[in-house]
Amino acid sequence: LQSVVDRHDILRTAVLWENLPQPLQVVQRRAPLRVEEVVLTRSPGDDTTALLLEACPASMDIRLAPMLDVTITQDTRDADGDRWLMALRSHHLTRDHQALEILLDEVRAHLEHEEGRLAEPAPYRDFVAYSRLAVSAEQHRAYFERVLGEVEEPTAPYGVMDTHGDGSGAGETVVELAAEVAERLRAQTRRHGVSAAAFFHLAWARVAAATTGQTHPVFGTVLLGRMDAGGTAHRTPGLYINTLPIRIDATQALDQGLGVVQAQLGELLRHEHAPLALAQQATSLP
Repeated sequence: LQSVVDRHDILRTAVLWENLPQPLQVVQRRAPLRVEEVVLTRSPGDDTTALLLEACPASMDIRLAPMLDVTITQDTRDADGDRWLMALRSHHLTRDHQALEILLDEVRAHLEHEEGRLAEPAPYRDFVAYSRLAVSAEQHRAYFERVLGEVEEPTAPYGVMDTHGDGSGAGETVVELAAEVAERLRAQTRRHGVSAAAFFHLAWARVAAATTGQTHPVFGTVLLGRMDAGGTAHRTPGLYINTLPIRIDATQALDQGLGVVQAQLGELLRHEHAPLALAQQATSLP
């Protein structure tokens, strides 16, 4: 894991802001991995994994690189005493899901003594430069002022505005689509010549409209960020994803609406690295 950290500049990154005109990502030449060994007190029936996660620090100081750390413990359930458990924490400022896959794949290559097959690491700063320079701030601003300039109130379901808290009161339900429904959806995307994303965005716009009373709700959509970020983005860890607002007319008929939403998503892709704050400032909200 330390060898992977040594390879990639984004994994040796800290974020500094004190006494600076703006926050900066600073890459350290050397970033020793922090490893803490803990001894867990178990009772019969206890979940060792849950206990290990509870033993991890509650927060992470992003002024220190690397923004990942390791907590290990000897598994007392193992009769031979040679089994260990490890919890790896990494801050979302330095990775998205694909970055985690890259990190684990490179660790596996080192464990199997195949690190020679790994490509020369590409500097994350190349992506930073591209994301800041490919499309100017003025172009981003003009786009979001055009699509969001008329927004005068938040899209708040049931009018609930006070949503501050630690999230402990929120619940989550995951429902898997039946295979038959998924295949019907694929068939419809082919028939209409659009992506499944167009279907889901239009459907969610109707949900947002029904719960807010707005005909043109605004909600966030997540962009992968790696599709147009250079030829090495697929193998370079780092935070590429971005969340940006999209405004959809929920009153559109299905045939017309799918094409319009598909075009909106395509246009938004050109601005996928725009700062969310810039998009928020383009609205007419106070």
